[in-house]
Amino acid sequence: MLKKLMTTGALVLCLIAPVTVKAEELKDMYVTANSGLNIREAETTESNVIKALPKGTKVEITSTDNPEWYAIKYDDIEGYMYSEWLDEEKPVVATSAPTSNNNVTQSKGRLYGTCSISHYCNCSTCSGSYGNTTASGVIPSVNRTVAMGRNVPFGTKIRIGNNPTVYTVEDRGGAIGRNNVDVFVGSHSEAMNKGRYSAPVYIVE
Repeated sequence: MLKKLMTTGALVLCLIAPVTVKAEELKDMYVTANSGLNIREAETTESNVIKALPKGTKVEITSTDNPEWYAIKYDDIEGYMYSEWLDEEKPVVATSAPTSNNNVTQSKGRLYGTCSISHYCNCSTCSGSYGNTTASGVIPSVNRTVAMGRNVPFGTKIRIGNNPTVYTVEDRGGAIGRNNVDVFVGSHSEAMNKGRYSAPVYIVE
């Protein structure tokens, strides 16, 4: 009888004891995009960029409720990052010394003006039926091809802000006017991540 009472008491204690549910452990992740990744104020490429982090930077993941945009914390900064370019494994970051490159120069050139900078790739969403063909007839190349208005001739070399890369105007676009620069990138997700912003544009002569 005593044994039965003890068993019954243990059962009651089990029933009334609080149940602790272990929260999902969120791990640190690393930026894997070669061009770096933006921290944004909201879960959209239309929101303001708080800070751009280079490839290999570690961030603290605070929420994965939205599988496309993770909530993150970096130092004292909180915001959102495009999840496709985040991974638990730290990527290899090249540290080789700079080599000669015809696309890189230290001279900014002549100021053209402040332009709206956007990004596109050769997918159907960005380029429609044109695919991997530019208006100038050449095949677009990352870190080289940009689209600008018809007032800027094909072959014109430009620089954007403090970016040392020298781009070549090789494409056009129906929505691209005098103060627009559309930069060719390698994927649609990269185009979404980089979004749209304003920057001074220089003609390299």
